[in-house]
Amino acid sequence: MRIFGKDLRARIIVFMTGLALLSLVVSSTISYLLIDHVVRSNIDETMVESAEMTRNLVEVALERRVSRMKLLSSFPILRDPDASIESKKSTLELFISDWTIGEGLLIADTAGKVICGSGNLGAIGNISGTEWFSLAQTAHVTFTYISAESELLSLSFKHPVITASTPVRDSRGQIFAYVIAFTTVDDITKAIEGVRISDSGHAFLIASDSVFIAGYLGRARMSLSREEKSKLTELAQRISSGRPGKDTIRLKGKTYLVSHTPISKPSASISEADWGVGVAVPEGEAYAAPRKILSILIFLTLVILVVATITSIFLGRSITTPIKELALVAEALGSGDLTPEVKIRTHDQIGTLAASMLRMRDFLRVALSETSYACEEISALAEEQISATRDLLKETEEVVDSLLVLIRNIEEQEREISGLKERLSKIPPELLETSPYAEQRELLSKEEMLIDICSSKAAQIATASQEQRLASREIASAARKLSKMASDLKGMVKRFKL
Repeated sequence: MRIFGKDLRARIIVFMTGLALLSLVVSSTISYLLIDHVVRSNIDETMVESAEMTRNLVEVALERRVSRMKLLSSFPILRDPDASIESKKSTLELFISDWTIGEGLLIADTAGKVICGSGNLGAIGNISGTEWFSLAQTAHVTFTYISAESELLSLSFKHPVITASTPVRDSRGQIFAYVIAFTTVDDITKAIEGVRISDSGHAFLIASDSVFIAGYLGRARMSLSREEKSKLTELAQRISSGRPGKDTIRLKGKTYLVSHTPISKPSASISEADWGVGVAVPEGEAYAAPRKILSILIFLTLVILVVATITSIFLGRSITTPIKELALVAEALGSGDLTPEVKIRTHDQIGTLAASMLRMRDFLRVALSETSYACEEISALAEEQISATRDLLKETEEVVDSLLVLIRNIEEQEREISGLKERLSKIPPELLETSPYAEQRELLSKEEMLIDICSSKAAQIATASQEQRLASREIASAARKLSKMASDLKGMVKRFKL
């Protein structure tokens, strides 16, 4: 924290890097969430459309069987209870030979006794105990998937088959027999295998007992654990529950996204098949695009973060380097050194600050030079004033001395006049009125008046001289102080390095 408080470059780098990182993380997060949302929506939409397309393909294949069975059950020979078994068998043989996916046909009465059949199916005897015949005992067309090896062996089939059954009615509309066809799953398998999503996404058709009629979930020929088989059975039950939906399942360490929909009735006269179709895509493949985009965003974030860090370092250096130079110049100016050069590197605010500092340095130089010159002038004037004051004091002292001599002379004259006046006072009054004494008395009176005037003027001159002497001393003291102040100021100026 001390580094951040003292180092502007560190603060710029941290701030710029943090701001870049924050903006990139926010933008990357928003971009990824948007992309992830779009990709998820696209994947869900694609998988739902693929499941519906697969269901349509399967329903078309079942509809082909429905139309064939309805055509077969409408033959007059089969609808005639009294027609011979040979003619019925010939009809079955002829019909099955023209049906490319047909493996065999048989006719059984309502009790499950086989009346006739193509190939070896007529020799089965009774089929009342089979699940597929129990489903056939309805007034609708029904479908059953047979995959158990024991049942296939009893029917002389080597691979799983789909049974399609339909009732046979007589002329009065009464059911007296059932026609059961055994067909391959080749057309359904080809249709389902043709459904592909991305690279390894695929479709499948599954029965409620978790037996795959066509296609597969996960990888083909995958050996599953008991727990995985249980999960697969639960998923198959949800798929065949009659409601479309989306699920996830984890098989052999890989998670699959599954979208499924049930098989609906091809027509109103058909019993609903307890099957479901779905499509499965590995989660890693489904979300490969957003994850790739995320990795690209992370890479770009790191690249931009590095670029932002390098940029902030250079930006911080471009800001702090001139600031450091200006700080050194300011420190030198503060210590009295006005010689360092101020470099103007930029034209921004830092360049403006450098230009201002350059002007300040030049102004200080000029001001100090002028101050030094003014100090010398003041010192010279002070010395001249001190010298002039000294001469004035000397002259004032001479005047005072002359004035003292004059005052002593006046005092001497006053004593002499006082002596003459005493002598005149002793002369008889009648003699004083005579011409010589009258002139002496008048002369003494005029001298006395003159002495009074001289005494008064001498006193004024003495007072003025005293005041002038005090003023001269004050001027001399002020001149000395001014000289000392000028000397001190000059000493202060000399402390600056110009």
